[in-house]
Amino acid sequence: MKKKILFVILMLVSTTAYAVPVSSGLVLQLDGSNVTAAESDGQMLVSSWNDQAGTSDNFIQTLSTEMPKLITGGLNGYNTISFDGVSGSDDILQLEDVAATALNPDTGGFTVFIVAKINSNTSGNYLFRKGNYASAADEGWSIFTDGTRILSRIDAGNINDTAHKAGIQSSMTEIWGEWFVYSFVLDGSLMTGYLNGNSGTGYADGVYTGSISPEDSAFLGVNTNGEMAEVLVYNRALSSTEQNTVGYYLENKYDLDTVYVPEPTTISLMSMGLIALLKGRKNI
Repeated sequence: MKKKILFVILMLVSTTAYAVPVSSGLVLQLDGSNVTAAESDGQMLVSSWNDQAGTSDNFIQTLSTEMPKLITGGLNGYNTISFDGVSGSDDILQLEDVAATALNPDTGGFTVFIVAKINSNTSGNYLFRKGNYASAADEGWSIFTDGTRILSRIDAGNINDTAHKAGIQSSMTEIWGEWFVYSFVLDGSLMTGYLNGNSGTGYADGVYTGSISPEDSAFLGVNTNGEMAEVLVYNRALSSTEQNTVGYYLENKYDLDTVYVPEPTTISLMSMGLIALLKGRKNI
């Protein structure tokens, strides 16, 4: 009987570790387990990356020359989506403007997590871009690199204004070709960016004012030579505890090197399992 109890406890730890642990306010959930893809010349071309948050906000591509590739088991056994960043035939997935309304910051704040890898050190790798950005005065938000930094920015006016950016300023050679978790949180008017759980060392938090038009589309993979494994968007500012919980879920799922730590409840369950194991062995 004791061995059966131990088995149940360990199974609970295992299954809860790979389900998104914070669902309140989740408006977009993408991972490699739910895509629409078809084989072409030995590659699986992705025509739709399908939302699992219940909004059906699927990112699509109808041109086969601009479809990203599905990489089976690309990260710790989980599927990933590969973008080539080739000028003129850039792999891009798009969410049309009407559906993308849910991805506008709300009065309750905003939180975004993305698990990605960037292969080339070039400016303007837009992992996620909400807004067309035809000019510097366009409104929107994005997660991108500028050659030396990975940043998030959000603005209802001039998106190139440094007051509206937040992120990590460091040697980007630390992450080129490496998988990482980038996130940003908009709490009120203050935006803070995080790389693997570390806040924006060397680059100031951003300030957001105004509102973003709902008419703009959203894009994944613009000018990006790299891969993505998971994208999570919340229409509220997650607390520091919730951020850590989501970050640790991503670290644990994809076997990443971050500063996120397991919550006490998880540690307690693992301790219970260890105690039951020791007692079971003692009584054999």
